Amino acid sequence: MDLKFCLAFDVGGTFIKYAIVDNSGKIHLKDKVETPGFPAKETIPRTMGNIFDNLRNKFDISCFGISTAGQINVDKGFVEYATDNLPGYSGTDFVETIGKKFNLPVFVDNDVNSAAAGEMWVGSAKETKNFLCVTLGTGVGGAIVINGEIHRGANFSAGEIGHFIIVPEGDKCTCGKYGCYERYASTSALIRMYKEELINSGLQVNDNYTGEYIVDLYYKGDKISKKVYEKFLDYISYGIANLTHILDPGTIIIGGGISAQGKPFFDEINSRFKKYVNETYCKNTVIKQASLLNDAGVIGAAFNAFSSAKII
Repeated sequence: MDLKFCLAFDVGGTFIKYAIVDNSGKIHLKDKVETPGFPAKETIPRTMGNIFDNLRNKFDISCFGISTAGQINVDKGFVEYATDNLPGYSGTDFVETIGKKFNLPVFVDNDVNSAAAGEMWVGSAKETKNFLCVTLGTGVGGAIVINGEIHRGANFSAGEIGHFIIVPEGDKCTCGKYGCYERYASTSALIRMYKEELINSGLQVNDNYTGEYIVDLYYKGDKISKKVYEKFLDYISYGIANLTHILDPGTIIIGGGISAQGKPFFDEINSRFKKYVNETYCKNTVIKQASLLNDAGVIGAAFNAFSSAKII
């Protein structure tokens, strides 16, 4: 195979991760820089350009792939909307600021779609044509793959599973609505529920809790963390069961910090999922861990760019 290289970026609120990925999915170099501040529509493309200038003499770069937070118009390489985690980012035009400037093809997609593309290319969903990709972190993200293609929807927002309502009139979400899935199934939700239970029990609360800390207490037999964590696992499983009844994906890939526990977490989720799903319609559904971890975004961004440019 004739080796080609993509400069792939994964843009988050804290860091921009970047990598040189070849057209077999192998990473040859990777690093990260702090995400620059306002106005992000100018500072982020400028940062990417500087990274390209530093690498262009070391690698014959054929294309740019970008995985990013936000609602992305993949047809135009354009950020339709982004939250204040990336101030001044809405309206960023990567075709103009990166593609045309350096005369290279560029493909942009949101972060979870990109992660799903990476998992489909060389990860846990390799040779899987239909699957749902779920990321559990500060929020909850999703991507839907149908017949080997990302389903993006009429407004490029398909897979926004964090914002379907699971608890009517429940906790207020950052989106402004109430009872969204990510307010009950994300790591931040686990921490919030743990703090609430401590307060209800008359115990002192601090701001240093992590999901890993709460899970560790759970396996040590702590009663409060047990109550909270089991409720949390139920919420995750309710959502996955509902989505399975709608999509019948066959395979569900879960990634994100809380899933890094591996087998103990997936044993818990699978046992609950079987209680809440109608097995007549959803038999043989497989739930498994994403395998590319923090590299999923850049690998998926490269795959999308190579595919769009017809390099693979």
